[in-house]
Amino acid sequence: ISFYIMKIKVVPSINVIISKNQNISTSQNISFEQNISKSQNISPEQNISKSQNILPEQKIACIVYVHGTIGRLGNRMFLVASAYGLARLHSCHLYIELKMINELKSVFILDLSPLLISSSTFNSFTSNSSKSMNRISQNVPCDYITTLTRPNAIPSGTIFELIGYWQSYLHFAKYDEELRQRIFVALQSVLEKVSNFFIQFYQRKRGYRPQFLLENHQS
Repeated sequence: ISFYIMKIKVVPSINVIISKNQNISTSQNISFEQNISKSQNISPEQNISKSQNILPEQKIACIVYVHGTIGRLGNRMFLVASAYGLARLHSCHLYIELKMINELKSVFILDLSPLLISSSTFNSFTSNSSKSMNRISQNVPCDYITTLTRPNAIPSGTIFELIGYWQSYLHFAKYDEELRQRIFVALQSVLEKVSNFFIQFYQRKRGYRPQFLLENHQS
């Protein structure tokens, strides 16, 4: 998503802006899409729930649901941003499968509280007939679905599942500041890798070693 950027200020006179979903050569050992390896000891859901303030089972009117993973980092950012925008617009809760959350949290802070619900809460609605909800799925590539802005487009008692790429920023433009400030905020380790990449680039191409002041886009 082009406008979710981080600024790297070069002291004294060079300003560089890097798109977070920009492809960086693997030969530079820079990768925004880090695989979650077994050796990293990924926290179980209860630990993620604690850090994300995932909501326990409670009165839930509707749920916006992102199933599985699709595409690469930029595609997943669009999908999560669109789901977040729809959940905020229609006062729904949000459920994103744990695999995608873990992958995005290897790059971003990804603070989705207080909308995010746990897997156990979501499963209680899909497996318990006494709590059954209507399920609607919509496959969207790059279109802006204007009907989703209407009141009750996602009515109470509905699980709304996003399928496809959802690559229109208009689905979440109303909440872009929240996405910048709380969700797609790069981890310090990512900022450091980008800094090292440009230090090596300037040394190799210009024989100059810049000094970087690392700041994320919250500053």
